[in-house]
Amino acid sequence: MGRIHAAVDVDAPIQSVFDKYVQYDRHPEWQPGLLRAELTSGPNVAPGTRGIEVRRLFGREMSFPYVITEHVAPHRSAFQTLEGPGQISSGSRCGSRRSFGQTAAELPSLRLHK
Repeated sequence: MGRIHAAVDVDAPIQSVFDKYVQYDRHPEWQPGLLRAELTSGPNVAPGTRGIEVRRLFGREMSFPYVITEHVAPHRSAFQTLEGPGQISSGSRCGSRRSFGQTAAELPSLRLHK
């Protein structure tokens, strides 16, 4: 099983970062490999909201339907994939001065070579 973990620390105003993060259809502008992202259950972002991401991974186009699992503006937001070639979870946390985002993926059919 292959595991991937990525994180970013952003030095910017909390509200500004959070406002950009919740514009899911604009995620491809700042996420390499993300071809398309959209909310599929309506425009309101809240726990239970569903969406889909289409990514190019390892030369293949893959779809990842997801559900938002946490949303506390402007401090936290997270989602979990529902199906696809593996499990992906991602979230952002905004503190008093900095914002932090992380993504973790487990892809059972992926073998990473050292």
